[in-house]
Amino acid sequence: VADIQAIGELAQSHGARVAFEPICYGSWINNYIAGWELVRDAGHPNVGLVLDAAHIFLPETPLDGIENISGDRIFLVELNDFPATRFDKRELLRNYRLFPGEGTRPVRDFVDRVLATGYAGPISLEVFNARYRAATPEFVAQRGMRALEKLFGNNL
Repeated sequence: VADIQAIGELAQSHGARVAFEPICYGSWINNYIAGWELVRDAGHPNVGLVLDAAHIFLPETPLDGIENISGDRIFLVELNDFPATRFDKRELLRNYRLFPGEGTRPVRDFVDRVLATGYAGPISLEVFNARYRAATPEFVAQRGMRALEKLFGNNL
C-alpha cells in the first residue's frame, strides 16, 4: 500500500494518474478483487484500477465483485474475448484474444457490471492476436468497430 501511495504522489507531482492492472498470472495480486483492495486501501486519488477482461475471463474470476468498486476509481477498461480452448494462459493472452462478441466469454455481462459502477471513462479494445497482426490495419480497425457497434449500439 505504501508503494502504491508513493507512486500516486509521484504521478500527482507530474499531473498524471496511474492505473494499476492486476495480471492473472501475477505472483501476488493476480485478480481484480485483490487489485481493488490495494487501490482502495492506498486511497490515493491519482491511482486507479484497470479492468482487463482477459485477466478476469481466463482465470474465471467471478464478476460478482465488480459492483463493489467505485466507478471513479476505475481508470481504464480493456475489452476482449477468447475462443473456447484449453491453451496455456500466456499463449491465449499473447496470440488468441478476440474482439468482444467473437468468443465465448460473458463480455456483455462484464460491461454491464462495469457501467453499473458509474464508470464513464475510456474503454479500449486490447486484442493481441496473431491473425490480426498479419492483417491490414484497416481490416483490424473495421472488425474492432463492428464489435463495438454490436456491444454498444448507438451509444458509442
